[in-house]
This record gives sequence, structure tokens and C-alpha cells, in this order.
Amino acid sequence: MVANSKRRRQVSKAFDVPMWFVTIVEIALGVLILIATVISLQPWISLAEVIAGQVNVIPYIDVVRITPFVGPLLESFDAVAASAITSTIAVAIAVTVNVVQIVGGLHPENKRIQTFRMIGCVLEIAVAFWHHSPYEGGFPAVVADAPYWDAYQLDIGACIMAILSVFMFETVVNYGALLVKDLKQQAKRK
Repeated sequence: MVANSKRRRQVSKAFDVPMWFVTIVEIALGVLILIATVISLQPWISLAEVIAGQVNVIPYIDVVRITPFVGPLLESFDAVAASAITSTIAVAIAVTVNVVQIVGGLHPENKRIQTFRMIGCVLEIAVAFWHHSPYEGGFPAVVADAPYWDAYQLDIGACIMAILSVFMFETVVNYGALLVKDLKQQAKRK
């Protein structure tokens, strides 16, 4: 019995983690989350550009454009405003879909929440494969070539980007949080 407890102490000492290492892992995880966010937002930005392109009627905007001093100022900020609106729409949609998926993961027993989670997953996959079309020519080419798909038309890089944009953010956040939690527990044992 004494030999087992001695062996356990030796094993636990082998896994002691200094706090500086935990800090480095947290910084690396933060950088990975930033990269994952940029990758996962790309399809949503494309979708937001399509949505923002449909919203082109702003009442009385022509009156403001012909107003001295204000009109030229409005014209100079037009591109910046369009970009800001597009980014805001993209982030709002992406955050909504991801929050629904995260809440669904926290409440697996609730069938209604699980239904919304599945809808969010399907929507995210559809938008990712719409943006990163895995078939040369996009969705119209997939439909046109349906009976005789050509393997040479597949874009493997786009497939990888679509898969990364769907799964990378959730994977890095979930497993990264577990890793940091475990490392902090190991560091506190010291």
C-alpha cells in the first residue's frame, strides 16, 4: 500500500504545470480563437453582402446627398458605412447561430432547443458550402452535372475551408477551455 501511494505522488509530480506555461497556452488559445473566428466569419460576410445588396432603398437619401457640405461628406463615408453594415449583419447572424448551437449543447435534454440547434448546424453548413463551393462552377454546376459529376471539378481546398469554417471555432473553444481548465488544476496542485 505504501508503494502505491509513493508511486502516485511521483506520477502527480510528473504532471505539475507551472503557471507561466498555462499563461502561454492561454495566449496561444486566444490567437487560435481569433484565427478560427476570422475563418468562420468569411461565409457569413458573403451572406451579409448579399443581404445588404438587397437593402438599397433608404428614404430621402437623395435629398441628403444634394445638400451642400453634407452630401460630399456622405459620399466619402458611403463605402465605409456599407462595409460596417455588412460586417454588423455578418457578426449578428454568426453570433445568433453560434449562441443557439452553444445553448443546445448546454441543454441536451430540451427537445425544442435541440431542434433549433440542428437548424443552426444545417444553416451553418449550408452557408459554409455556399461560400466555399466544393465544385467548380458552384451550386448551378452541381445541379447541371448531377447525373455525371466530375471528380476533377472538385475543389479540395474549398472543401477543407468549408469544413474548417464550420467546425474549427467550436472545436478550439470547447477543447481549449477544457485544456486550460485542466492545466490550471494541475498548476494549483503545486
